[in-house]
Amino acid sequence: MWHGLRHLLVPHGHEAADKVDGAMESSAEGMRTLWVSLAVLGLTAALQAAVAAWSGSVALLGDALHNAADALTSLPLALAFVLGRRAATRRFTYAFGRAEDLAGVV
Repeated sequence: MWHGLRHLLVPHGHEAADKVDGAMESSAEGMRTLWVSLAVLGLTAALQAAVAAWSGSVALLGDALHNAADALTSLPLALAFVLGRRAATRRFTYAFGRAEDLAGVV
């Protein structure tokens, strides 16, 4: 309800060109978040693997592998963020902004 009311009262536009700058900013913020996530998950997986090797816990080893796999899923997303910053070309006239959607499929 509040969103609909705000939408009516606040001046705004529906032009796609207005949203490009916001997409670039969110891409840069997304890259920072992505690298922090990759570092934290990688560190967690490494610590869990070390404790699993010391204790012999198979459950902890499984969780370490799970965290490592989660960390590796950020690599296609990083590639998508880099591709999303590219300008439009003759072949891709709407630029590469939807690369994130394809990374989600991967």
